[in-house]
Amino acid sequence: MAVTAVLLYLLLRTQERGRASSDTGVAQHPVRRWLPFLVLFPVILALTASAALHTYGYERDLQVTNLLAAVSIRQRELEGWLWERQKDARLIHTSSYLGEAYRSWRQGDAEAGRRLQEWLSQFISPHGFHAISLIDPQGQTLWASPEAPPRLIRYVSSHAALAGIEGRVYRIGPYLGLRVTP
Repeated sequence: MAVTAVLLYLLLRTQERGRASSDTGVAQHPVRRWLPFLVLFPVILALTASAALHTYGYERDLQVTNLLAAVSIRQRELEGWLWERQKDARLIHTSSYLGEAYRSWRQGDAEAGRRLQEWLSQFISPHGFHAISLIDPQGQTLWASPEAPPRLIRYVSSHAALAGIEGRVYRIGPYLGLRVTP
């Protein structure tokens, strides 16, 4: 900006001199008056373009850094959430109380089934679950909380049946609703 102001000043001064010299009878060549501008114009253009490119690169790098930081934070949140869900699954899987209540309920003890359902209903709320379904080894729903879907998709029920047969906890991926969407 300062260079442009100086050039404008020089141009105006040159024009004044040109008028003064034309009054005295000595004419100045018109290219000579524009020579400083013709020489400095590419320099100013190059400096402006390089400043714009530098600013663009800096802003792009800043945005990439911010995006990577946000992704890293979200990744840690998801890893923590997944670890908590696996811990919850292990708690349910290794609980002797739940196993005994389930066996008693399946053998006809209605009170054991009520206690099991009550425990499961109380478990889902503070642990961040929306719903819970109790599935038999064949993958059929035995009991479900009110918010649970009316039926499970085949993918979920078949993996649940496999987990029941093998007696292991499986992570089968994100929950897929009835429309097979996460």
